[in-house]
Amino acid sequence: MFRVALKNLIAHKIRSLGLIITVVLGVSFVVGTYVLTDTVSNVFNGIFTDVYAGVDVNVRHSSELALDAARPPVPAALLGQIEGVHGVGHAEGNVFGPGVEIINANGDRVGNPQAPAFGTVWADDAALTPFILRMGAVPVAADDVAIDAQSFESGNFVLGERIMLVTPHGPEEFNLVGVAGFGRASNLAGATISIFTLDTAQTLLDRVGQVRLDQHRRC
Repeated sequence: MFRVALKNLIAHKIRSLGLIITVVLGVSFVVGTYVLTDTVSNVFNGIFTDVYAGVDVNVRHSSELALDAARPPVPAALLGQIEGVHGVGHAEGNVFGPGVEIINANGDRVGNPQAPAFGTVWADDAALTPFILRMGAVPVAADDVAIDAQSFESGNFVLGERIMLVTPHGPEEFNLVGVAGFGRASNLAGATISIFTLDTAQTLLDRVGQVRLDQHRRC
């Protein structure tokens, strides 16, 4: 049978070569896909492990689909109740969601057009914030914003200038007060980030009276 198979391969050289190439390419694509997905997963896991190292508990709403994306926020009034629980060192309300695009001086959207544009809050407790201030100051006024370092660089912005953001409520101007890193990274894996005070973020992202609660243990 080996001789018959060998003769058949020799007699059909082009077909045999095509079969070999097809098998090699198919295996290569499968291996490459696994390597890529594992690499991306490890990058995201590493980033979120580092930046949320100080958060011990997230208080979240239940989800019928058991998916984080399907979880609605919780009432902000729960904050006082959570802080009263024995063992809680500090708790803060947070807002995080897509829909806040950063616009440069040319009127173009900053960042990868295929990547999301997030809006969020800078936590008062350094242990509960994933951001590291690289330049400027944290947002304190209603029209203050800090943006990720990659967006700041690619958009050629200057601290103290007024910049345009496109929010779910339409375009609005904000005072650029700070530049932040997402942990050690310059942005969130390609996504742009705009950081506001809690009240402003709740208004822009339609989360008035609603938050996600982060907390850490009492030392």
